[in-house]
This record gives sequence, C-alpha cells and structure tokens, in this order.
Amino acid sequence: MTSKNNTRTSIEIIEDLERLSHTEGFIYAFCGLVVRSLWMPESELGVVNWLERPNNQELSFLLGLMVKKPIEISYIPPKEHILDMIRAGKELLEELHHAVIQDLMSGFETWSNSGQGMVEPIFYGGADAYSNQYLNFTKERYSEDFEWIEEHKGISIDDMICIHNRIVDLIPNFRTDTNQYSGLSFEGECRYLMTAFTFSMEDIQDIDSVLLEKFLDLFSIIPGESNINADFKSVGDYNAVNSRPLVKFTGGRYLLPLFATLSDSIYESPYYWMIEDKSYRDHALEHRGDATEKIVSGIIDRVFGTSNIFRGVLIREGNMDVTDIDILALVKTKAVIIQAKSKKLTVPSRRGDQKSLKRDFQLAIQDAYEQALLCREAILGKKHIFMHDGSEVTEVLANVDEVYLLCVTGDAYPAILFQVDRYLEKNDSDPHPVVMSIFDIDVVAYYLDNPFRLVHYIRQRTNHAGYFRTDSEMSMLAFYMTHGLSPVSTADMVFIEPGMSQLIDTNYMAEHGQWPNTDQSKQLRDSSHNKLFNAIIEDLIYNNHPKVTDILFYMHDLPIAEANKLTELMEDIVDRALKLRRPSDFSIKMSHEPSGLSFMVFPKWSSDAHNRAQLYPMLRKYRSKADRWLTLITILEMPGLINAVEYDDIPWEYNHELESLAQSFTS
Repeated sequence: MTSKNNTRTSIEIIEDLERLSHTEGFIYAFCGLVVRSLWMPESELGVVNWLERPNNQELSFLLGLMVKKPIEISYIPPKEHILDMIRAGKELLEELHHAVIQDLMSGFETWSNSGQGMVEPIFYGGADAYSNQYLNFTKERYSEDFEWIEEHKGISIDDMICIHNRIVDLIPNFRTDTNQYSGLSFEGECRYLMTAFTFSMEDIQDIDSVLLEKFLDLFSIIPGESNINADFKSVGDYNAVNSRPLVKFTGGRYLLPLFATLSDSIYESPYYWMIEDKSYRDHALEHRGDATEKIVSGIIDRVFGTSNIFRGVLIREGNMDVTDIDILALVKTKAVIIQAKSKKLTVPSRRGDQKSLKRDFQLAIQDAYEQALLCREAILGKKHIFMHDGSEVTEVLANVDEVYLLCVTGDAYPAILFQVDRYLEKNDSDPHPVVMSIFDIDVVAYYLDNPFRLVHYIRQRTNHAGYFRTDSEMSMLAFYMTHGLSPVSTADMVFIEPGMSQLIDTNYMAEHGQWPNTDQSKQLRDSSHNKLFNAIIEDLIYNNHPKVTDILFYMHDLPIAEANKLTELMEDIVDRALKLRRPSDFSIKMSHEPSGLSFMVFPKWSSDAHNRAQLYPMLRKYRSKADRWLTLITILEMPGLINAVEYDDIPWEYNHELESLAQSFTS
C-alpha cells in the first residue's frame, strides 16, 4: 500500500478497495473485518477507541463495492490469504479516511466556496440513531400511509417490524461473546461466522411465507445483478446496500453482517417508495411533515406534560396571521419554541456540493430558525395574539421572560453541529438556536426527563454556543451530565472529545436491552448521581417562589465538582445544627460567575431567624460584589430538606448604607 506521506487521491484508493473486494473468497475476509471492528468483550464496550476501527459506514461502503459483482461463498481461501486481505482492507479504509481528511483541510482553506470540508464529518460521524429508535418511530411516521404501503407493497409496517425482529433474534449473541467460536479450526471459524451472519426463509418460523418473501424482496440485493451500485464511486454516493441491506446468495441464503442498517432502511425506504408514485407524492410529503411534528410533540409531551405543550400555535397581529409555532413548550416563566422540519440531507450534499449543502441547510434549519425568531419576538414583545385549537392562549404567555429556540429535523442530519457553525446566518444580537435530529431530542429527553433540566440544557447550549464544541449532540449531552456546561475561567473554548458519546451509547443500549449491563454502562448514571443534590432540586421544583425556574437554573449551572462540594458542606452544617441545636450557616462564592450561595439551618422558625435569613445573605452578596445570590434555608422542626428560599438577582452596585453594614457585619 502507498505510504500516507505520499498521499493518493480518494479515487485511486477506492479503485484498490474495489479490486480487493472482488478477490475470490473476500467475503470471508469481510466477515472477519466486521468481527474485528464491531465485536469485543463486554469489558471493552465503554473504553474501546472506535477511531482505530472501521465503523459501520466504512464497512457498509466496502460491502457496497462488493455487491457490484457476484459473490461466491463456496471457496474459503487459506488462512494467510484471508488475514492478508483483512489487513489490506483495514489499511485501505484508513488511507481513504486520511485522503478524505485532506479534502477536509482543503475545504477549510477555501471555506467560503467549497463543500468538501463537510464530506468527512458527514460520512465518518457517529451512528445517526439507535436501532430501537428507528423501529419505534416508523409506525408513527407512516401512520397516514398504511393503506398505500399495504396496497402497493403487499406488506404492512407492523409485519416489517415483526420480521425484522425475527431476523435479529436469529443472530447469535456474539457481539460481546467472542468465545462462541473459539476452539474451532480457522476454516471452522470462517464457516461459523458465515452461518452466524446468514439465514434462509426456512429459519424464520411462524411468519406467513408470502409476507416474508415480500419483505425479503423489498430489502435484499442480489450481487452483480442489474448494474447494482454502478454509479457508486465515492463516499458520498448513494449506496444500494443502505436501502437493501440483505445480500442474497445463490441457494436462498441472506447475509446481514451490519444489523443496524436493516432497521434504518425500514424507517427510510417507504418514503422513497411513495414519492416515486406521482399521484401520491404530495400526500406522502404532507403526511411526512405532520408525522415529524407529532413524533416531536410526543417526545416533548413526556417531559413537560400535556397541559404545558401547545402544538400549532397561530400568531396574529390584529386580524392577520403573522406566523405559527409548530410546538410550544412552557415551564413557568420560560418557553421553548420548537420548529420541526422533515427535509433530508441529499446525495449531492453528501458528496460535498456546496450549493446543495446550503440549499438543504436553508430548508431544514435556516428557515426554521428564522421562523422561530419571529415567534420569539412576538412572545417577548407582548403585542400579539396567540391562538391554539381555536382558543386564545395569550394570557398563558404573559409571564414568559425568556424564549429558547429548538430546531428539529425529522431525519438524521449528519454533521449537523458542523453545518450550524458554518452555514447559519444570524444577527449578533439574535440568540443561537439549538439544532437536533428527531433521534437526538429523543435521547436528550430520555435522560433529561424533568422540564427544568431539559430547558436548562437548551439554555446552556444557547448561551454558550461556540464555547463548547464537539462532533455530536450525544457527546455534548454526556459532557453536560458529567461536567455541566458552564464556562471555566481558564479556557477560552472547550472541545469535548468525541469519545464522550460512548457514555451515552453504553448506558442507553444497556438500559434498552441491546447491550449487557457492565461497569462502563453504569458510569454515566453513577458520575452524575448526587443523592442530596437531587433531593434539593426536587424540593425546589415544588417551591412557589416566583423565580423558581431561575433558581433551578442557578443550581444546575453549578459545575459537578462544585455541586458535590456544596452538598458535602450542607451535610456538615445540618449535622452541626442537629448536634448543637442552634443555627448554623455557611456561604460560598461561585467560581464561574460573580454570584454566591448561602445555606442556613435553624432548629425552628422565629422572628430572629427570619431577620437573620434576610440580612445575612444580603450582606454576603454585597461584600462579595455578586450579581446573584441564592439562599437555601432548612428548618429542622419542619419536614423536607429546603423549607425556604431567597433569591436576589439585582446586579451589584455601590451602596453607602450597605457598605457601612457590611464592614461591621461579622459571622
């Protein structure tokens, strides 16, 4: 292979990959490459460096080259030959990635007029979604199209999902148990892997044979037939394997080495089937947009509750409709405007076509952002009328003092964070949007299942856009859960390593039964678990303070290390007050902004306690020259942990009277 110091073009490398993929017996090398890339012991699930292994997209790319010609499985090459092919395949894929990165660097150099810089993050980014998400959303996505699908394809969405599950159940649990084929000869190992990766119709029992045959016809490909992948020549090109991931061999056996591609295809393919029908195309597109809103609304509803969600809010000025909000979510004085679009990233964009990238971005994100900005201005301006389901809801928004913008795409939108950084057009004074795919917001809402926490995450993503940078929403979420998203004084910018997303991957898949529970899978929950802090948050949620949302945001702003230190001090103060039966307190100044917190414990409530609870924090705040100060009060004779709250967010300024009091104040 040519040295990376003597860089070849992507075209040259892909030509070598294609020649290799058509070598007799390469199918066994391919299965071995899949094993070495995607299988591992349970202990490695959360710590494996995925950057050192070919990922699902690269393996699918290689399979896409293979199916251009017939594949014969009867011949098993000698061990040395297979191992040489595995090494060559891995090296060529690495060289190809290196060449694409060179294109990325070229894209940076000509940033204003080249889209090549987007090819690498689009193709080599992490997985777009988890398999269970594809299947969970498929039924709702096509709920208005069931009749067309059954009439034209002879099989229902329910049947597709059922058959998918039966096929996956056939696959041995070998992804984390590599001992299942140990002890076999090399040839025996090859035959075992081929058996594990393949199945026949006879292997699937209790499924109507007609339905099964229709399913296999829809989602399978015959290598070398009908110019399959004839135009598949680069990493951005359409790959038929992604649409029809089952590879049919002579003799009626089907190969499925990359399991996630089947659920992905079930989610995506019906859309393409329908738009080919010119008489149904417009209906399909309308249903697609409605379904995206419904799915996102359902995700948000499970966090905020139905009474705090308004879908399809019309904004009027006089008798004129100005614009509308797809989904409006409220939590006390904060609102989230959610604009959902179903625009996909097209094939020309995946190839790096600049005009196509900008056009797709405009339709998927920019338009949604600009509409959300109009809606935000209307809410904060207090001059418009808001209608929901024919009734006016203007009064509901009367106390809203901040509005956050969330743009959601109905499909996976690769490299979405990179594209927002590059293509978003906004005024300096306008807030940043948070942009996610439907799959991202589903996972975010799974972990941040409290409306205050979810809105706080959106707030931090908004306020610190550009400060925290990473490759994916999952890396951002994992960092938020384990470290928080508050800037640190020692850094001008924080780059979150892509590997952070593994904390989400291992935990999410374990909690959804797709991976085993291990120490690594529990790390995400364990690292963000502080029992006392969570109890404080729970008490504050039910506090009737008019600024309870700001108070909760203040608490969630605390870096994890400071939150842990705070609760340790609180436990000590409570123990001291219980032991001495007299008031105890402490105050701390926060490191990340001019603010602070006081914690005060009283054996019982009295006028003296009330006066001290008013004076002590006020003077502490003044002496610290802080703009915000939170006071948490515990009264031992009362149930619960936090019995009273004081919050002062008036910016600090010099005051002669307070200056005198502060100088004489001792504590």
